[in-house]
Amino acid sequence: MFSERLKNERKLHHYTQEFVAQKIGVTRAAYSAYESGKRQPNFEILKCIAQILNISIDYLLENSNQKRYRNMVSTQKSDLGAMAEELLLEINKNQEMDFWGEPASKRQKAYLQAAIETALKLSKTNPK
Repeated sequence: MFSERLKNERKLHHYTQEFVAQKIGVTRAAYSAYESGKRQPNFEILKCIAQILNISIDYLLENSNQKRYRNMVSTQKSDLGAMAEELLLEINKNQEMDFWGEPASKRQKAYLQAAIETALKLSKTNPK
């Protein structure tokens, strides 16, 4: 659902509703209505949201599960913390996933999840 993907992506970037609303030129109440499903943004606002969150419009509208266009050239630096949290969300969905081209086992997913969680905790407590 659009509203859920929008909210999840905003949270992955650790952005507040106020921050995104300011960036796209709407009130926080209007943006909140997008996340709650009470309103739908127009195309121009949708483009802005996709740029800010560095995701494809197709992903937001659930036309694709591919978050980013493969040939998209990003001018932003990759956020390793956001990427790690995104991967944790995917693992926790309990969908079928591949690991090195083979179906991932529950054990492989658990190991990877534990490693990422540990790395995030260490990174937050010892940032430099």
